[in-house]
Amino acid sequence: MEKTTLDRLRRQNLTLPGGRGVRTDREAARWVAARGFAPLAPVDGCSLPSVSDADTNGGSWEVTDGAWRWKNTLPEARVCVYTKFFRGGGTFVSWDYLPHFYALYATGRSATDDYQDGLLSRLEKHLLDLVEEAGPLDSRELWKRIRVEHGGPRSRFLGALAQLQKTFRLTVCGGSLEGWSLHRWDLLVRQAPDGVLDELPLPDEAREQLVLKYVANAVACPADEPGRLLRWERQRARKVIEDLVARKRLVIARVEGITGPGLTLPS
Repeated sequence: MEKTTLDRLRRQNLTLPGGRGVRTDREAARWVAARGFAPLAPVDGCSLPSVSDADTNGGSWEVTDGAWRWKNTLPEARVCVYTKFFRGGGTFVSWDYLPHFYALYATGRSATDDYQDGLLSRLEKHLLDLVEEAGPLDSRELWKRIRVEHGGPRSRFLGALAQLQKTFRLTVCGGSLEGWSLHRWDLLVRQAPDGVLDELPLPDEAREQLVLKYVANAVACPADEPGRLLRWERQRARKVIEDLVARKRLVIARVEGITGPGLTLPS
């Protein structure tokens, strides 16, 4: 694939079907639904289009003003999830693709059970208990309550929040847009629409669907990139790719600008 072709197809993925740009909350919600998942801003080593890339309002920062707004307004409207995922950065996930992430990264068990088995720290368990009992809570109120018992630097608190997002336990559910934005937090299962998490795909199916959507969104990417960004063991990621290639769901190809084998969808 020539780079000019790759660039043209990637530009198409930054628009809505029909080529319409993304400017409003409604358009941003439609774009996230079409992409399935997308980082807030460009991520190093990640070929996925970001919400900031798609925002046609423009801006002088890596995160555009529109994307900065949408990370609060879209989850508040309950049109998608906003959480931490790709390299620990902000990530939008549509309701259609949430079950695939949940099947792979959430335990589906109670916080008490996971804490007893060493899968949650004491701080993480306390955060979940507070949000379950009194949530949604904004970051300022949550920190105020948690520091009474745990103290320590705020960075520990932020690290625990990030980990609880990566495992799809906590999610943003809105927040203030004045000044430096302030998130509100709730249990993800409480924010998901009824029925979304009732029937989860099997892990193998979830991995395949995430890889296929990743490659579709990227148009083309290094063969090892989806597994790395999705945090899978190298051997497992390789097997997923090999199986999809063998079934002609993916194609190994030379792509200008990509070192080594590239992945694309069949033409």
